[in-house]
Amino acid sequence: MSKRPGCEARQYSDQMQCGRCGLAWDVNDPDEPDCLDETELAAIDSISKAHGVPKDEMLGNAKRKKEALKTGARYLKQMREGLGDD
Repeated sequence: MSKRPGCEARQYSDQMQCGRCGLAWDVNDPDEPDCLDETELAAIDSISKAHGVPKDEMLGNAKRKKEALKTGARYLKQMREGLGDD
């Protein structure tokens, strides 16, 4: 378990969680994720606010920042296509 510069991750039981970017991963994971940068965090915040999707839900337990951004892109696509509207 290494700490990269700027990483604010703390250990909670068997998980590491970064309070700054919201990513979480298993303590024993040999392939730790990179923290999200400011641009990526702003994009996720914008999507979250615009579409009423909780940021935590978008990030979930994403291990990679690209996974988190793909999650946001899926939400946008669903909103544009009107999925979930009855």
